[in-house]
Amino acid sequence: MDGIKVYAASLGSPPILLPEAEIEAAAHEAHVRGKLVFAHPHTREGLMNAINGGADVIVHTIPNAGVLDDSMLTPMKKAGVALIPTLKLWRHELRNDRTSQREKFVASGVEQLRIWAASGGVILFAPMLVTWTTMTPRKSSL
Repeated sequence: MDGIKVYAASLGSPPILLPEAEIEAAAHEAHVRGKLVFAHPHTREGLMNAINGGADVIVHTIPNAGVLDDSMLTPMKKAGVALIPTLKLWRHELRNDRTSQREKFVASGVEQLRIWAASGGVILFAPMLVTWTTMTPRKSSL
């Protein structure tokens, strides 16, 4: 095991939040073993629970959380988390949605990444994009 992955918030509507205390417990167990905690936040609340609970890496931008403002950016920086943007994921996941909705969602994720990069935040890139049959390494950029 290289790390622990937690879903800080579900994708459903309304999303179900994993309590901060549960993320903290998972983070404690991972960190005792020298492992990282990867968190899928999906919502602003999920992001805050992940950060406050001790997650090390935020997996994917959080387009439905809106602009990455100081109320999110400051705790992220203070906690020293890294971000794996996987921007292509949003276009793939929303491939059956109306183009305008999909493009708005993707643009939000791109803007969050720009803000995070401009703040000096750590950005990690993962090769998971090439695992989907509809994607190739040549298509992995926006």
